[in-house]
Amino acid sequence: MNIKERQRIVLAALIHDVGKFWERADVKWDISENIKKHFPNREFAHIVPKYENGNPKYTHALWTHLFISELKVGQHLALDGEGDKTLANLSAKHHLPDNQLNFSERIISLADKWSSSIDRPDEGEEDESHYDQVKKIWGSGFSNKVPLDSIFNAISIDGKINDGKSKINFAKLSVLDPDNIYAIEYIANQNDSLRKEYAKHWQEFRDEISKLERCKTFDSYFVTLNDIMRNYMWCIPSATNTIPSNVSLYEHSKTTAGIALALYDYCISEGKDNIEKDDQSLMMLCIDIAGIQKFIYDIANKKAAKSLKGRSFYLQLLMDNIIDRLLSHNDVMAYRTNVIYASGGKAYIILPNIIRVHKAIEKVDLDIQEYLWKEHQGKLFAVFGKITFSYHTSYDKNKKIFSSVITSNEILDEELVKLKIKDRSNLDLGHIWRLASDRAALGKNRKFKSKIIKEFKSFFEPIAFDPNEEKCYVSGERGKLVLLDDKERDEDKQIWVLPAINDQSKLGEDLKDANFIVTYTSSDDKLRSNITIDNYKYSTYYQENLKYLAKGDTYDTAVVSVLNRTDFDEKLDNAAIRTLFYGGNKQPLIDGKKVVKTYEDLAIFADKPTKLAILRMDVDNLGQIFINGFDEKVNGQKKSFGAYSTLSFMLEAFFCGHINYIHQRCDREFKDYVQILYSGGDDLFAVGRWDRIIDFAEEIRLAFKRFVGREDITISGGIAIVGAKYPIMKSAEIAGDMEKKAKAFNNNAKNAIN
Repeated sequence: MNIKERQRIVLAALIHDVGKFWERADVKWDISENIKKHFPNREFAHIVPKYENGNPKYTHALWTHLFISELKVGQHLALDGEGDKTLANLSAKHHLPDNQLNFSERIISLADKWSSSIDRPDEGEEDESHYDQVKKIWGSGFSNKVPLDSIFNAISIDGKINDGKSKINFAKLSVLDPDNIYAIEYIANQNDSLRKEYAKHWQEFRDEISKLERCKTFDSYFVTLNDIMRNYMWCIPSATNTIPSNVSLYEHSKTTAGIALALYDYCISEGKDNIEKDDQSLMMLCIDIAGIQKFIYDIANKKAAKSLKGRSFYLQLLMDNIIDRLLSHNDVMAYRTNVIYASGGKAYIILPNIIRVHKAIEKVDLDIQEYLWKEHQGKLFAVFGKITFSYHTSYDKNKKIFSSVITSNEILDEELVKLKIKDRSNLDLGHIWRLASDRAALGKNRKFKSKIIKEFKSFFEPIAFDPNEEKCYVSGERGKLVLLDDKERDEDKQIWVLPAINDQSKLGEDLKDANFIVTYTSSDDKLRSNITIDNYKYSTYYQENLKYLAKGDTYDTAVVSVLNRTDFDEKLDNAAIRTLFYGGNKQPLIDGKKVVKTYEDLAIFADKPTKLAILRMDVDNLGQIFINGFDEKVNGQKKSFGAYSTLSFMLEAFFCGHINYIHQRCDREFKDYVQILYSGGDDLFAVGRWDRIIDFAEEIRLAFKRFVGREDITISGGIAIVGAKYPIMKSAEIAGDMEKKAKAFNNNAKNAIN
């Protein structure tokens, strides 16, 4: 395995379109001082194709080449090849790859096409089917006029899209801020330009990138660069000559990097120098953590508040752990750019369809089963589902129409029936998404299959029972107990709990002050950690104590996740830094103290006890939105990897990020009376004083309606109003029943709170 070449390919693919960002901040190529200086004699024929008059096509690639050359991207990591095999050439030549001599250039060019589901014609951007239509709306030179459309505009619901006056988009460029993720109504004006906004945004981005030489390893460099790109490019359209223009430049870049690495590994493994249209080169993997709700809610008493908070965050760490184990496996060695979606206990990952990766998945699956069985005895488990497929794009020159063709040789007849299709070659990405998900779901009926096969006899032997073992005060389970490490408990009352419950309670306590989660991979037991999952250690830090991060080799492999912020500017040499959106890390505190309120404390009104309420909410028909929402016949929206990734990100931004703004800064004062126990994917679970919970549910519905910008993508929820001492698990079950009834409201029209 050529490690350096893999690094070159994934980095070059990630930044291949960064020139679109700079180009829109600059003037036209033929009067740009930047381009004149970099190409003084217009010697760019080796980078982009040219028109008959000698002018360059796909001019953004010129700025990509300039960006990499001027900022010396990757040079300190020795990623430049010899002669003309520079990183700048490899990245910028995706529209003019050397198909005969440069295999890596060809792979990136193909990944670029697959990410966008567009096989771009040689004629140039003007030959795109929507070019004339876009020019008519926005005028000439429209690349820095067209804003990013909201991905929700083009979602097909019952054959309808959002194409009226309420259509919204991101006309304001800003660094990613989960407090402010709303698109706005914006009327096209041919005299308006976003060039000044682009110029300011670009300079800030460039300043961030210039600091990355502090990262001395490729992994820390790539992780941090990827995060910076997301924070700046989330609101920028990937392509402006298409309708709709709703895939962000970041999500297109990210998925291009993931696909490029997968295609490279496939070709090297199979001894090929090209991808044929029938090659089953890719695999979609779905990972699903099952038993989440029972795991979260299975808490017995008043110590539930912090334990539940710790449990819900542990689940997020668990999914991160599974993904990191897989991606870092020696036979996979991929990056977060391969992850299309990861939230709410589910993940979808693009990987190469090669034997060693299949075996790595089996190994990680077994390791996770071993861990979860040891820690949770079947209450919590993870299932994997995968589907292999071929993918290629084509272009009808006469009709100016692109099409993508997906086939899978391993689809079963019963799966075809379920998909309501007859031909294995008549697939789209919605089908692939569903097949991976359905195959993972089958695993829920075959829990711990690999472990049972491996240890059949011992698995079914009776478990030794020690009558001297006491019950855990919080969970009610028997086992070897430890004294609860609780700063606010009555010292005269001994509270004994399972070690895992103690860790979760401490994690819930620490989250209220946490600004960072630091991940180490080490077997060193002396390292500070809140939660340990095998050799992965997760520690909470706040601003002032981040300086106490361990140094040395362990520090060099650390990943610092900044909670709900993108403005982190500390210099941590060589540590990888990324943003982690997490819903509800700030918790209701007792007035004047840094003490988390119990449920009894939440259920106080005018100094008197009152009722508690439990809220459960999720998006209506989200599964169908992912499978059928991108309908090209209705809206021209291609089912591209970039589109799916953009939709996934926006949902994450709302439920993991913006939900904190609603909770902490809304005028209705939820922060002192409502605790968000879980928010991710499209799910939310919160506990609080009954009247505040009702208001909170209403506020979320209003915010979500504004977020999607339309009436027919909705959210429903159920509320259970109970006594403050009523068992939380039973309360959650009641709220779940209320939610089901809300979704059955008005002939299953949903869009209700019950």
